[in-house]
Amino acid sequence: MIRYSGVWYWVLIVIVVVLAASLTILFGEANDVPVLEETNSPDTPKETDPVTEDKLQPEDSAPRGTTVNVDPSNKVELQQLFNELRKEYLDTRAKSIDWWLEFIAIVLTFFAVVIAIAGYIGFREFRRLRNEAESDANKIQNHLSNVLESRAKFERVREEAEVSEVGAESDEAMQMTREALSAEVFASNDEEFENNLRDFEQIPNLSFVDKAMVEAYKLQKDDSIEEAVQKWRSIANIVNENDKNLAARAWNSVGYLLSELERTEEAISAYDKAIEMKADYTDAYCNRGEQRIELGQYPDAIEDLDKAINLNPNEAKAYMFRGIARFKLNKHDDALSDFDKAIYMKPDYATAHANRGSAKANLNDSAGAKADWQNALGLAQEQNEEKLVTYIEKSLQELNEME
Repeated sequence: MIRYSGVWYWVLIVIVVVLAASLTILFGEANDVPVLEETNSPDTPKETDPVTEDKLQPEDSAPRGTTVNVDPSNKVELQQLFNELRKEYLDTRAKSIDWWLEFIAIVLTFFAVVIAIAGYIGFREFRRLRNEAESDANKIQNHLSNVLESRAKFERVREEAEVSEVGAESDEAMQMTREALSAEVFASNDEEFENNLRDFEQIPNLSFVDKAMVEAYKLQKDDSIEEAVQKWRSIANIVNENDKNLAARAWNSVGYLLSELERTEEAISAYDKAIEMKADYTDAYCNRGEQRIELGQYPDAIEDLDKAINLNPNEAKAYMFRGIARFKLNKHDDALSDFDKAIYMKPDYATAHANRGSAKANLNDSAGAKADWQNALGLAQEQNEEKLVTYIEKSLQELNEME
């Protein structure tokens, strides 16, 4: 590998050689003196050739046929004149050559400087790339070491899990059951709630908080809603600092129970706390949006439901409630699109079928509205949703009267 200092040593040598050559050319020009041919002295006699009178004499100066000798001093003057003209010509050429030599010297110096700068930049870049390559190599080596270490750790954990398999299964069951239990699950599916609660109670060594959750579920089952709300609030305050996920679920349960009591503003406040505990809590955004619809805060409700959909694009309930908010704003086409998505994700969603029928009725699609309401009626009857059955029957009756 070429060393950085060695490279600059040779670059400096090249620059010195070029500058020396340029200076040699320039100083050499000063010593170039044009050499003139030697001229004869005026006192030196020299043979002259006779010339005819046609070349030297005017027509009236001598008779025709007479030979005239030229004065040697005139010939010397001619030679001197010739030498002066020759010197002037050579001086002119010398100046032209000097100019070109100076230009070449300047060009050579310029390229020497450019080469030096380019060399500096090039080797600086080379050194940067070399340092990056060394850094990447170190990162790869560290990553490989971490992978090997993680693999070894995984092997140790697996061996420990095999030794304490029963305990691990118990912890996993507790965590899964905790996640499955909520106030909404109890309200929407009593059988599922009973199964989850029974599994939860069978877990050995339940903590104080886990026992409090069981008591809250039992209070809710006995329709002691106020007592259940207080129990969930106590749980939320106890785990507020240690387990924010559980605190968020507790506040979400408080909000749901308050909404059942039609204490809408208090329910929204509880959902606010749930979202504060867990910023990506899809259910809390969806539930808060539903309560804002109850207060007529449709743009705010849509904002909450948009957030819920961004967090979970497969949340059918979020599309259904956003459709309701858009319907209230007379955006029936948008509402219809949301109801379509809710039904696509959950085909047995009775409320979504009923609301899509309402949207079609407002778009003057009577046949489509009747078909949706009939489907919704059958689903609502199967799911024992008495209020929804009453609403659908009334809507079908009004539609039939209009026809």
